[in-house]
Amino acid sequence: MHPHLEQIQSLRQAIGACLDLVFPRDCLLTSEPIEPDNRFRYLGPKAARSIRWIHEPRCLQCGAPLWGCTANTPTCSHCATLDPAFEGNRSAVLLNGATRRLIHQLKYHQGHYVLHDIRRIICEAPGYLEEANDHILIPVPLHPRKLRERGFNQSAVIAQLISGLATGARTGNGLVRRIDTESQTRLSREARIRNTRHAFATAPGFAVDPNASYILVDDVFTTGATLNACAAALWRAGARHLSCLTFGHG
Repeated sequence: MHPHLEQIQSLRQAIGACLDLVFPRDCLLTSEPIEPDNRFRYLGPKAARSIRWIHEPRCLQCGAPLWGCTANTPTCSHCATLDPAFEGNRSAVLLNGATRRLIHQLKYHQGHYVLHDIRRIICEAPGYLEEANDHILIPVPLHPRKLRERGFNQSAVIAQLISGLATGARTGNGLVRRIDTESQTRLSREARIRNTRHAFATAPGFAVDPNASYILVDDVFTTGATLNACAAALWRAGARHLSCLTFGHG
């Protein structure tokens, strides 16, 4: 790191420590006070213990953990009819109270400050960053209307975060959302598939290299409908090595 950048980083840390003493932080999930030396800045010890990192064995298609009688199977029952256009997904964590709150703060409350904790979770997720090494990261795009309303694309923010941590990874704006679809939150799996089927296209001027390795990046894997629609658009454009990374699963 450049000496000047080191000085800026040290100054930021000193200011942050002073602010923590004057204005102690509370946990986003439990509202308990957070000590300055806590490993997360916005999740207290109780919330941190509830985080469920995804370990092996996991479904090789959607990335969900495999337990019990499914532990020796390659895919989960959910993926029996998924027919993905991507090679597989890896998620860092199961989406639960603590991790869901982080994503909601980021997406719906302009909570860029939680990226500190999202970064730490990503760094601690087993095998997660290795998936991104030497890949081109393509964030799932927002429709221009939604981007204007929100002011940023949370998937692009997470992709940029990953690219700064993984070896040889870089981001590329390879997709556009051409249809302003309704929110997926309360839709069934079948409705999500219909909702996103033709919603995405390759971005103007983006040339797909069939020999390159691409990773679609999104905040959450739910049914896989959005990622599948994005993957299909890239596949039609010539991508042949395509997988996914998401922060949460569920």
